[in-house]
Amino acid sequence: MDRQWGVIWSLIGILIFHTYGVAVKVDIWPKNPLIATGHSIVISCSVTRSATEYTVNQPYFVFNGSLEITNSAFQVAQLNFSLVQLYLTNAQRYMSGPIECRLNESSTFISDTTFLTIADKPRRPNGSCRVYNWDNMTCSWAAQNDNGVPTNVSLFFNRLHYLTANDLYHCPHYDLFKENSCSWLKNDGKDSLKPYTHHWIVLFAENQLGSDYRNISLYPSDYVQPANVNQLRCHAYGSQSGRLSWISPHSGKQLFYRVKYNSSWNENKTLNFASQDHECNLALSDLIPNTVYWVNIDCIPLVENRPTGFWSESQTCQFITEVDVPALAPPVTAGGYRALYQRKLIELFWQPLSKRWANGDVIAYRIRISKNTEFATSDSWRTSTDSANSLVNTESYFMQNVAQRWREEFVNNATVTSMTFHVDEDSSYWMTVEANTSAGFNESLVPEKIIIPNKNSVPLHPDFYIVTTNSHEHNHFYFNWSAVPTATGYTIYWCNRGRNQPNYCEWETVESSLTTHHLHLPNRTCESIRFEISVESVLPSGKTVSSGMKPFDAVYFKDGEISLPEDIKFSDDLSPNSQIITWKIPENEYCQKYAYISHFIIRICNATCYERIVDGFERSVKLYGLSIGETYSIQLKSHSYDRESDFISTANVTIHSPDAHRPVAVIGFTEMANILLQDSIPVTTITVVACCSVAVTLLIIIVLCYQFHWTSKNAIRIVIPKKLSLSKVEINIDSSASYTSQFVSDSMLDVSGCCNVSDITGSPDFRNICDSWNLDQITVSRHDFTKSSKAAENANKLSVMLHARIGNINEDSSPLDLSDYHKVMIK
Repeated sequence: MDRQWGVIWSLIGILIFHTYGVAVKVDIWPKNPLIATGHSIVISCSVTRSATEYTVNQPYFVFNGSLEITNSAFQVAQLNFSLVQLYLTNAQRYMSGPIECRLNESSTFISDTTFLTIADKPRRPNGSCRVYNWDNMTCSWAAQNDNGVPTNVSLFFNRLHYLTANDLYHCPHYDLFKENSCSWLKNDGKDSLKPYTHHWIVLFAENQLGSDYRNISLYPSDYVQPANVNQLRCHAYGSQSGRLSWISPHSGKQLFYRVKYNSSWNENKTLNFASQDHECNLALSDLIPNTVYWVNIDCIPLVENRPTGFWSESQTCQFITEVDVPALAPPVTAGGYRALYQRKLIELFWQPLSKRWANGDVIAYRIRISKNTEFATSDSWRTSTDSANSLVNTESYFMQNVAQRWREEFVNNATVTSMTFHVDEDSSYWMTVEANTSAGFNESLVPEKIIIPNKNSVPLHPDFYIVTTNSHEHNHFYFNWSAVPTATGYTIYWCNRGRNQPNYCEWETVESSLTTHHLHLPNRTCESIRFEISVESVLPSGKTVSSGMKPFDAVYFKDGEISLPEDIKFSDDLSPNSQIITWKIPENEYCQKYAYISHFIIRICNATCYERIVDGFERSVKLYGLSIGETYSIQLKSHSYDRESDFISTANVTIHSPDAHRPVAVIGFTEMANILLQDSIPVTTITVVACCSVAVTLLIIIVLCYQFHWTSKNAIRIVIPKKLSLSKVEINIDSSASYTSQFVSDSMLDVSGCCNVSDITGSPDFRNICDSWNLDQITVSRHDFTKSSKAAENANKLSVMLHARIGNINEDSSPLDLSDYHKVMIK
């Protein structure tokens, strides 16, 4: 009965299928194929319909969920309405993934899926073998990435000189804790390690796509890695030597030892030597005192006098060498001193000695001072080399008498790096600085000498020098100074500033051809630093002498506020047609937040206006060529390098006649007699004679005063301010009618007295000057020497002659007024 019902239901299904045509089937093949990288594959998809079913829909492929296959490696071929094929050439691993075949039916689709796997064939396995201290051998190899296809690597070996498939043996011991490795042990029966027997080893890799293998031929004795050295000991032997000792890892074996040692100063050295002794000893020499040394020792077998195999692991020890005397003196520089109180005190600076060269902790400094009155008794070395031989002889004499000529001072505090000495300003000195450790001073050391010249031998200093910074880069400092012709170099110093700061200075040298310098001092600002500069020159003997440290007045800010003139005052001058203006600028701290004032501009207005330029360090100016009775409007403003302030207006000033032209009162003989007759003094011949004498005396005084007044008005004034060198001299000529100011060069001066003409002027030619100016000869009657120099010392003995005549040389323009500019000092 059941059989009959089965036949009936089958007939009913066939009838429905043929009547309505709803049975459709999609098939894709091959199912889940696996191919090797670089190979090709064809994937087919077919559609099965009923005999009465007909549709225009065609099957299509979907790769990794994408309806559009864009990879050019895939090609699709539509053979008919029921069959489509996908061609893949040069397959790569990234092309692995699901491939689906779909057929759209009504609002849904019918599909079938296969998964394509693309993997690599096994690569030729790589492996290496190592024998540990001749006792056991381990061969290991790298695992292979299966990419979804497991790859198995096996090791086979034989000790014959040839291989056949039947002669191979499996690995005796696969390491359970370390994958991909095989071991041979020292005492393991027939599988025991035989270091001096030839071994054939085969690494065989296999997976579903294929197989590959590698042969390794070796003598285990050539692949030995010795054990570490035993009982390594090291210790210092004095301040520059060390001793090492250890036990060999394998007695009787010839080993090549490598000893590496380095210090805390990154001093790396290596010693190599061979030995087969059971106990080894080694000495290290030329070490740095008071230094930590780290020692590393490893070894490698020596086969036929060449290192063969693998280095053992390193063994390490360390030791510290003993303290010794310093190897060097503390760093000094030629200009590292300050002259104080008119060179009666010298403050000497040095830098701490580096630990690299101290050879121990510095506990004190020794300063040796030698007074040498024979050295540099004149300043002729600055312009001449005539004294070279005498200076060399002086130095030689000095060096031969060191023991008798040194005076020693000690600083028993290693943190102090300066010391002050009383000196004679007229004498020159040599000074040296040495450091001391617990081992003492290095008496064989010849430290660098600092020359402290006497007051007449100090090199010239720059006329102008400033340091600036910016608010947005407060640890960058920019230095500018005027060139010194005799300089062979400059030194910039930065010293601690502050009550609780140690008196410590650092420095950098600058070439003589430069007049600018830039310093970047991280973590430092101008509030904590004091800047100074020195100028160095070379003596004919080859020794360097310096001007010493001169401080910068302040640190200015390029983007700071411009200081304005204040407290402006006017005062009449003894000369007619003139007026003196004085002013001040705000007093500031060393670390100023103000810009540097390069110059002031003064505007003088009456019917017309004209301007005067005055150096930024000046605080007064004398105006000439003003008309008596006229009222002038005067304005001032400050000027920085790239910015300027607004004009500041002052009160108008009216020019008055000088008091020097007031009438002089004269006392007659009668009035004098009445004075003398007071208190009933009888008038006698003696009294009359006395009155006459008094009258004559008063008359002489009046005449002399008038003559002095006339002479002072018509005198030539030579101004030699400080900080300047003689390149020009200003000659100011005043008269009741006009004023003339003219720059006169050195060749126009005739200096007589204690100075030689050649020291200053060379050979002047007065005939050309007289012919060109056509002036009468007069004598300078007043001198203002303000610089301590050779000329200043003998100012009362100098007489300067000029061929000149009182008069207005520049009649067609306003009178020249250059009296406020920097003038010069005799070289």
